Amino acid sequence: MRPFYRLPQWRRSRLIFRTRLVLAGLLLALAAGTALASSPTSGTAPAARPASGAVDLSALARSLAGPTAVAVPIRLPDPALGAIIRPGDRVDVVAVDDAGTARVVAWAASVLAVPRTPDNATQQGTVLVVATSEVTAPALLAAAVQSQLAVSLRPP
Repeated sequence: MRPFYRLPQWRRSRLIFRTRLVLAGLLLALAAGTALASSPTSGTAPAARPASGAVDLSALARSLAGPTAVAVPIRLPDPALGAIIRPGDRVDVVAVDDAGTARVVAWAASVLAVPRTPDNATQQGTVLVVATSEVTAPALLAAAVQSQLAVSLRPP
């Protein structure tokens, strides 16, 4: 076999191309193997998740709505909303006082969870856990105590 520098130009180019292609394939296989080995489904539980299987809602809120987001539970009077609203939906939370005055308390809040309750507790309403900013959370909690809350779904 002739030395590399004595090959014709077209043959050297083809050899270099094939060598680079093989190296790229090996790097891709290595990256895929590393990603699969470090995925949470590889048999080891992530450190942030408790052993009971509960979801860390505050971490989920920060990942969806930013680093200053907090998870706020609210109770809505309509029990049928639990079947309509899903985690990941965006809602506007509206507070309606006794005089019938409505005001928006939280805009485009991400729904983190809709906890399922036993059948006898559904008459009390639906509980939603929403992600809001640290600034909006106290106003939302105060509105939940002083008035009835309602939500309007935002389009995706």
